[in-house]
Amino acid sequence: MLKKTFLMTFILAALYGFAANAQASSVRNQTYICERGVALQAIFIKDKDDSYAVIFVDGKLVAMHEDVKGPERLFIAVDDQDNYRFHIKGNDASLTYKDSDQSKAEKVVLQSCQADIAED
Repeated sequence: MLKKTFLMTFILAALYGFAANAQASSVRNQTYICERGVALQAIFIKDKDDSYAVIFVDGKLVAMHEDVKGPERLFIAVDDQDNYRFHIKGNDASLTYKDSDQSKAEKVVLQSCQADIAED
């Protein structure tokens, strides 16, 4: 847990430095509390017209880019080996995994995730 906290703090500090140097960029840290009390840490980066997220899942950081803009935001892993998808609608979110076999449906990894309003 200490390693995860240190890593996320380090990345957040680096991203804040990035945002400070870019005029139209912003960085936001958000924790989601999911089913079974699982905490999902996410860092959102907005750079002009593009949005990105970095989440900590399965003991690793997963970089994602926003694919769909609208009432439901969809972030898809940048690395094809990860295949995670992070769905956000308001303060609700879910994390799914899309197998490389296109005939298989997305698997729900975490659902019923609520944004921790205290951090907002």
